[in-house]
Amino acid sequence: NGVTYRYEIREVNTNSDDYIQTSMTSTTNKTNLINTVVADKIVANKEWVDVPDNVVKTDVNVALYKYSYFLDSEYPLERKDIDINKLELVENVPIKTLNTSTNWECDWDRLPAYENDGRKIVYLAYEVELNSDGTIKNIGW
Repeated sequence: NGVTYRYEIREVNTNSDDYIQTSMTSTTNKTNLINTVVADKIVANKEWVDVPDNVVKTDVNVALYKYSYFLDSEYPLERKDIDINKLELVENVPIKTLNTSTNWECDWDRLPAYENDGRKIVYLAYEVELNSDGTIKNIGW
């Protein structure tokens, strides 16, 4: 009849707390929807220890890093045991600023719990010093 039809595929009911849609690819005869399990909310807070009340506390910048490992391998049980050279900055996640107005706390949520290759992700927040352009200058390991 000469009429062109356009079909669209959408995943519905994706408001799950357990997963996020991470990609959708289509070819002529096939559409792939990929969902990724999400981790719990990651919370970071700054605790000022033994700082006198009259000392002005300045803003603190916090960046999110990840450590990925295979579940069948040995995971370091304590943060001090993680090899900092294997940490990766989490891309496309904002650096957060902690101060009195945020009650020295921030969080990130809806992050993938696993890498595409099946490795489990552990997230770690670290204080960072920023350059004037917003890039990371120093990391407070």
